[in-house]
Amino acid sequence: NYDYILDKKISELPLIETGRLQFARHYTPTNGTQSKIEFKTILTDKRNNNILENKVLLLPVRRKELEKVLWMAGFKQLHFYANFGREPYTGNHLPLIIVAENN
Repeated sequence: NYDYILDKKISELPLIETGRLQFARHYTPTNGTQSKIEFKTILTDKRNNNILENKVLLLPVRRKELEKVLWMAGFKQLHFYANFGREPYTGNHLPLIIVAENN
């Protein structure tokens, strides 16, 4: 849900941690004119302190843009949810789940 991430200026997602691993995820806006954000992940193996880092540029597409593109692609029914439990989309949550049907 990039509307939430961009509007609330979210810079990191909740830390995922188990007894063995720790997974951190961070967002950083880029300075370019491409309107992309850098997504950095850090996976730490707590047993031996090995760290695996990765960075990738993401194009943050907002809900209205996704809706427009899906309509243009021929989908007839669009449903937007806050999670996989199909709770109603309000925009004030991290996940954005889309069910697009063309029948």
